[in-house]
Amino acid sequence: MYKNSNDVTENPFYNLQRTHTMFNLLALPISLLFIAHGARATSCSAAQLNNGYYNVNDSCIQCPAGSYCRNNEKFDCSPGTYNPDTGSSSSITCSSCPLGTSNPKPGSSSPSDCTPCTPGSFSSSLGAMQCTSCPAGTSNPNSGSISSSSCSTCGAGYYSEIGAGKCSVCPAGHYCSGGDKFACPAGTFNAFTGSMNSFACTICPVGSVSSPGASQCHECPSGTFEIGDNKQCKTCSAGTFSSSGSSSCSECTPGTYQPNPGQGHCISASPGHFAPSPKSTSQTACEAGSAQPLSGQTSCDLCAPGFFQSQSGQVSCCQCCAGFYSSNFGSKTCNQCGAQGTQSRGTSQPGSTSANACMAGSNPQPVKTCTQPSADTCPVVIAKAPSKRSPSQLHADFCSISVPRRHWCKVLNGGMECVDTMNDLEMCGGCLEPGHSEDPTTGARDCSAIDGVGDVRCRQGQCEIQSCHKGYEISRDGKNCVRVKIADIHRHLSHASSKGRGWEVQI
Repeated sequence: MYKNSNDVTENPFYNLQRTHTMFNLLALPISLLFIAHGARATSCSAAQLNNGYYNVNDSCIQCPAGSYCRNNEKFDCSPGTYNPDTGSSSSITCSSCPLGTSNPKPGSSSPSDCTPCTPGSFSSSLGAMQCTSCPAGTSNPNSGSISSSSCSTCGAGYYSEIGAGKCSVCPAGHYCSGGDKFACPAGTFNAFTGSMNSFACTICPVGSVSSPGASQCHECPSGTFEIGDNKQCKTCSAGTFSSSGSSSCSECTPGTYQPNPGQGHCISASPGHFAPSPKSTSQTACEAGSAQPLSGQTSCDLCAPGFFQSQSGQVSCCQCCAGFYSSNFGSKTCNQCGAQGTQSRGTSQPGSTSANACMAGSNPQPVKTCTQPSADTCPVVIAKAPSKRSPSQLHADFCSISVPRRHWCKVLNGGMECVDTMNDLEMCGGCLEPGHSEDPTTGARDCSAIDGVGDVRCRQGQCEIQSCHKGYEISRDGKNCVRVKIADIHRHLSHASSKGRGWEVQI
């Protein structure tokens, strides 16, 4: 028996193992045999360099999968191919990806790197780097397609972009034909989806506009108008206006104005001002000698005789003071009464219209001057108010500019009364001398004293006759009641008889 199995001279098992190992080493290449025995690595031989090997840091390396090696160089398989083997020496070992797949990466080592084309694409050639997208207007719902015939044209009312897996329904504001999408032109709209032709695009209503591809139209906002092509809203100019949805701008009417463009309304001329013409861009202040108490007027009223106005832009005229008078329309000042008898100056009733109204005495007490203390204030018209009227009626400020169209008028008891001559039935249009029913100079009238009048009222300083008493009829100019003539009665009766109807005359 052997005492020690490690004894190389006496252990037959070791000798057998050594013989087997040496046999295996003899089967290895010389370069690898040196490495196995711990020798220094050497470069590839010429035969190896042409047979799938290449040098790396003086070491001979076998060419990896996904590549091939030749002349000491390693080459990656090109995109669209793959090579699962090692030690390849030619590009023919790189296999092309099959139809319906693509591979964009170089150096692929597995057929799984060839991925099927996604829906909306196809690959009709071997070794494709990338799949080809289906053109716009077509779709392909399948993956791995190998031909362009797999891209089907979209049906009417549908469209697609490039590389679509399915066609999309045509959106509102468009129509779709042959797989293409077309926007409805500006000035039209289409509120529905899936439209197949241009007839689906409807012209916008008048006063509204749209841009290309619109699903609805929009009204032009106030201050603008639609110019006629339903494509653009244009701004109204100064002096005009419009409401929303307009096809044109309207001119500001006389009595109104608009200084700014793009407005939805005009501005009424304010009291003390007027706008005389259409399309006015500004209001005009009443000149001195005139006034206007109302808004939205086309002219100013001249101050009547007995009144004056020294300022512009005023709402009423001031009454001439006691001891003063004015004879003309549009007076800017009042004339002072001259000497009367032994007096250096006389007096007169407030609102006197001529020098003949000047008289001696001091009833009413004349004032020293008759000028306006400020733009919006009339002067005190009597130095001392008569005692027969209440203080509220006689105080000059009550008939000042702050109360439009009121004037001091004489009354039967010898006193004065502040009268609204624009609406007073007995002093319509101006003051009347006590006992008089009309003043041809000023046009003032006592409406209640019109002969034969029935229902009547004073409006804006004019008598408006609504009806007359029996036996009277309203005159053609509407200013009087006139008696009905017998001949007119017979004529009306004859005319009514010929028409087969009666005619009633109240006498």
